[in-house]
Amino acid sequence: MKKNRIPIQKDTVIRDRYKILNKIGQGGIGTTYRAHDETTDKAVALKVLDMEKIENMKELELFEREINVLKNIDNPLIPNYIEHFQINMSKHPLYILVQEFVDGDNLYNLVKNGKNYTEKNILNILKSILNTLSYIHNLHPPIIHRDINPKNIILHKNNKIYLVDFGAVGRGHKDTLTGAKSDTFVGTIGYMPQEQLFGKVHPGLDIYALGVTALFLLSGKEPWEFSIKNMKIDFHKSVKISEDLRYLIDKMINPDDKKRLSTAKKALSLLNEIESLLVEKPVKPIEAIDNTNEQIETGWVKEALNKQNKRKTKTKSEKSKKEYKSKVKENKEKRYKRKKIEKDRKQAEKAPLRVKIIKHSDGVELLIEPYPVLRLFLKIISEYYAFWISILVFTIPFWLIFIDIGPELFAGMDFNEATVIILSLLIVPAFFLLFFIISIFYLTIRDHSKDFALHIRISNDNYCAIYKKNPKKSIYIDNKNKIAFSAITSSYNRPYGRGKKSEFWGGIQINIHKLKEPLKRTGLTHKDLEVINEFKALYFRSD
Repeated sequence: MKKNRIPIQKDTVIRDRYKILNKIGQGGIGTTYRAHDETTDKAVALKVLDMEKIENMKELELFEREINVLKNIDNPLIPNYIEHFQINMSKHPLYILVQEFVDGDNLYNLVKNGKNYTEKNILNILKSILNTLSYIHNLHPPIIHRDINPKNIILHKNNKIYLVDFGAVGRGHKDTLTGAKSDTFVGTIGYMPQEQLFGKVHPGLDIYALGVTALFLLSGKEPWEFSIKNMKIDFHKSVKISEDLRYLIDKMINPDDKKRLSTAKKALSLLNEIESLLVEKPVKPIEAIDNTNEQIETGWVKEALNKQNKRKTKTKSEKSKKEYKSKVKENKEKRYKRKKIEKDRKQAEKAPLRVKIIKHSDGVELLIEPYPVLRLFLKIISEYYAFWISILVFTIPFWLIFIDIGPELFAGMDFNEATVIILSLLIVPAFFLLFFIISIFYLTIRDHSKDFALHIRISNDNYCAIYKKNPKKSIYIDNKNKIAFSAITSSYNRPYGRGKKSEFWGGIQINIHKLKEPLKRTGLTHKDLEVINEFKALYFRSD
């Protein structure tokens, strides 16, 4: 039996206040109408849920969740909540949400009607939506939209970008943000990453959907119209955009949520950097035309004016070229820096986790393991490379001298001529190589003996730092002297504590007044520092 349609038509007045003007659209769990609020004399949007048509109680739960979310949101680019209520119309129980009406059209309709978007337009749209996402993702608890697509982004007549339709919203909390599963499948096929299909809820879902939306705006193609390569939308050949914008979208739509831009803040940071790189080449200035020249056909006045105009044009052109070259150089440096940061990140991701939190029956322990011997070996080679090169350069003159005097030194020995030549050529490099090997092994063994495993154990208010190989030499600080164990300080730097700072590498310093020098550990990755900060937050007290 076919159910009756919702008894709402044009000019229907609801609650003696809202006069229906027209139907805007049909969503997954409701129908939206444009109406006139006769109390405030303003346009409003009414989202109507017909209770008789609900097939799953989850639809009602999502509708109520949208109401609760909108009541607590205060953002100029999200339509304001006005009220909600339930009424019966022609025996139809209706649940109605009233919101501010956004006077504009959604991006889907605009593209289908022939609107083209430049890279600058795309960056402005991305920046606006990312700012909105940053706001909702940082609420407590975080709000995940879960249904970002061109139909849910509206371009207002004043050119502001609004995010609408929070009917699929997910409430992020400690569990969902770390990948817990939700029992509701929501979203728009094609604009969802694969983990959303399994019910996971985290900010990366919205970043992915926004990246796919950008592709639709650039190409007019739906996600399923692109070819797929390695589980990823392959748009490089079909969408002609700059290398920098392609890089940004690639990072947003990565199917692996661990490699994808995980937060709106990170995406905004990268977008701002890319925005500064998209510099158009300067147009060659047109020579100025002086109207007074039209009246001067001959004479030195005309010639003087022409020279002056040429000189001005040349000066402007040279200035423009210098500015352009300066900008190009700056952009190259930024690209190089970005590639270096990406390389740094990959190295940090490959590095083994050296920090662990171990729980015991009587307390908890932070374990910082020493460098793997091979990594320590490579570290020493990289740290002392200048020393080896200087020794090699210093050895070359002796080697050249020895090539000349070698035959005389070996003349009294029972060697044939070929052996004497080989010995003269190789004996100095052999000594250098032997010195090089012995030095590296000595430094590796020396540093390995210092880089002991460090245990920081908290048990019944007792703190201790222990040498793994010799527990008898441990520094044990009891409850009376715990003030001596004053701080665990973490910092970011380059691998092994050398060079400029890095967001992926760091180290820690532990101050204990019984030691002349603080205990230091470098070469820790951002993952190690996260474990240390968790330990500090949960267990460590410096009082």
